[in-house]
Amino acid sequence: MAKSITKNVFFNLVKTATNAIVPLIIFPYVTRTLSPEYLGKIDFGNAFVGYFGLLATLGVEVYAIRECSAVRNDREELGKVASQIFSINVCTMLAAYVLMFLTLFIFSGLAPYISVILLLSLNVFFTVCGTTWLNTAMEDFGFITVATCVLQLISLAAVFMFVREPSDYLNRAAISIMPTTVLCIINLFYRRRFCKVRFTRDMGLKKHFVSIYMLFGMLVSQTIFNNADIIMLGLIKNEYEVGIYGTAVKCFGMVSQLIGSILWVVLPRLSILCSDKNTDGMKEILGKVFSFLMTLGLPCAAGMFAIADEVILIVGGKDYAEAATPLRILCLSFIISQFGMGFCGNFTLLPAKKEKRFMVACVLTAAANIAANAFIIPKFGAAGAAATTAAGNLLALLILLPAALRVVRIDKIVRRTAGPVAGCILIVLFCRAVMKLGLPFAAGTSISIVGSVVLYGILMAVTKNETFIYILGFLGRKLKKTAINAYKKG
Repeated sequence: MAKSITKNVFFNLVKTATNAIVPLIIFPYVTRTLSPEYLGKIDFGNAFVGYFGLLATLGVEVYAIRECSAVRNDREELGKVASQIFSINVCTMLAAYVLMFLTLFIFSGLAPYISVILLLSLNVFFTVCGTTWLNTAMEDFGFITVATCVLQLISLAAVFMFVREPSDYLNRAAISIMPTTVLCIINLFYRRRFCKVRFTRDMGLKKHFVSIYMLFGMLVSQTIFNNADIIMLGLIKNEYEVGIYGTAVKCFGMVSQLIGSILWVVLPRLSILCSDKNTDGMKEILGKVFSFLMTLGLPCAAGMFAIADEVILIVGGKDYAEAATPLRILCLSFIISQFGMGFCGNFTLLPAKKEKRFMVACVLTAAANIAANAFIIPKFGAAGAAATTAAGNLLALLILLPAALRVVRIDKIVRRTAGPVAGCILIVLFCRAVMKLGLPFAAGTSISIVGSVVLYGILMAVTKNETFIYILGFLGRKLKKTAINAYKKG
């Protein structure tokens, strides 16, 4: 990776880790304070608002990053493109709000959720106005990272101050959207360093509409696929099942967000390489991305799978013990999704402007998922919802892989795969062996985690895994530089 990409990866990992770790720290306290029923209301509200949020944003983020990164060296043209996309986004946001209010008015079954839905919907307005996609297109991750870390720490303190009993669930909902909304408000002023973004009647619909429409269809399908489980659990089963499934999703959220965060770093660079028809450059970056997913993504999923019961007890407590089974299934689903919708779709087809194939795969997957949920959720509840998600991700992989191979073929697949797969098997076997020793909960869990990391690291070093060696070299250089600077100051 180029030096700038390495730096951006670091910033984005820090930001994503903060966005994942802080809620994970908060979550055990919230689960014990709100109970599964009230937590289920928030999860249902988030899922419901998610659909209208997608309509409001219209899949603009990915498209805006791709298009703005291509003209980022021309401030005037950048301002024109960014303003056109922003203006389209404002119009779709207004339409989304009108549709949402009509839905709340028509369907009386949504009455118990109206307060939390209206509160969470504020996030949609500020996200559209904030245009943080412009920062990503300019590969400016430093500001967003620092602001995110500060705001998340504030939200951490706010939870303990204002969420103290079940009736405070609306306070929890408000605090959950605070970091994003405040960041977007700040960015209204910060983004001026790149260009002027304003509402314009000249939206360039002929230029932008087709691609935005394709991406919108793709993202609608992805959102339906991701949220259908929670929505259908709430409608078919009950809020308890929603709380159980939501807990499993949140437990794995940190891992999936960390691994997925690399997309926003490499997407601008991949878009430029595709525009320049630089196949070799694209092949090199995608090879490193594939190795990254194998080396870091697989062991995270394997470790979570091995100690799922312990993770649920730590995060949710005994009341959420049933979430362990959905969590294990979601670990398998994550592995499949990283190479289907993740690598083949987001990393390969989108930069290459092959969004039509991606959209078709997402639509078919979402439809199949809903149909499967209708039959499986009534009998198996949260575990069944997780199983249909895994099956849907497998279907997406089978559809997207042939198209991705026509764009680019990755070298050294076996070499990049063998070591991490062997390491995952080692992690699962080691964790199971430790748990059979009957050690105290804290000791057994700690030994499982630390031991797995050490054993996996040793195996990667022995097999000379390229990603592992690169990370060690990068950290070594940083530590050496820090030590030299400290010595000079001393």
